[in-house]
Amino acid sequence: MYLYYLLGQKTYRRNLQYRAAHVLDNLGSALFGFIMIYIWKAVGANHQAMGDYTIEMLVLWAAFGQALFHFSVQAPHGLNIQQAVRNGNISIDFLRPVNFFLYTVCREAGQQFYNLIYKGVPLYLLYALVVGYHVPNPQSLLLLIPACLMALYVCLCLAYLVGLASFLTTDIRWASTLHMTMFITVSGTMMPTDLLPLGGLLKLTPWATMVYYPGRIYFDLNGLSALVVPLVWCVLLTCICLFATDRARRSLEVQGG
Repeated sequence: MYLYYLLGQKTYRRNLQYRAAHVLDNLGSALFGFIMIYIWKAVGANHQAMGDYTIEMLVLWAAFGQALFHFSVQAPHGLNIQQAVRNGNISIDFLRPVNFFLYTVCREAGQQFYNLIYKGVPLYLLYALVVGYHVPNPQSLLLLIPACLMALYVCLCLAYLVGLASFLTTDIRWASTLHMTMFITVSGTMMPTDLLPLGGLLKLTPWATMVYYPGRIYFDLNGLSALVVPLVWCVLLTCICLFATDRARRSLEVQGG
């Protein structure tokens, strides 16, 4: 396990070299978040509440979702697996005496924790100064930690499956576009998933675990029950990823060399 910790730590430290460049990225993310915030403020002119949420809560939800976006929603494209397939380095990865799935996921997890500290936290503080913030009760804060960690794990597993498609085809843009469409729409980043058409069904999808369930916990709308769906998907996706890796490596055609 220490090896996998070192992999994540290495990726985290590598990203520290680009802190200044990521300030500009934060500005773009902040702008998009403000657009969503003021859309909800405009909706509040005619509506006081939608479902279980007041307009004030939805404004803060948009801020919370944007702060969490870079941590538990947006992972590196295919976890960079497709690049290793294209240049032939995938053969070296398979020769390593480690599990390829765990090796890849732990390596990219370091970047996600970097994003949390240098993108998510600054964005949250900015929104807190401008539109305010919500203080969860102590029980919700304790539950928020495993909810966010499971959201991260699901995010990495789904991105891993997208990258694994490069074992079967030279072009994974179709898989990446499908995944991107789903996480932007269903994850709950812009609005709670249960407010969407068929929301009762969509909140059971793995993409909903990325922001929707952490958001429900953060706003004290759910307790321990909000961890059930994310936990189920963590187990299922682990099995799917391990099985898919075993099957896909048999069909691997290295494109480089």
